Amino acid sequence: YEILQIPETATQKEIKQAYRSLCLKHHPDKQDGSDDLKFKEVQHAYSLVGTDETRRSYN
Repeated sequence: YEILQIPETATQKEIKQAYRSLCLKHHPDKQDGSDDLKFKEVQHAYSLVGTDETRRSYN
């Protein structure tokens, strides 16, 4: 939740919006590769809470 900059009470819609926004911000093609690690962290965080099923497992 911290990486995605959202509260634990965020809705799935809010989680997806945060994920998409951060992906655009940190995408390596947009930042000359300087944010590659941050981009991967965002992807991993979303993989943990991006769906109801994975979110239940994570929480």
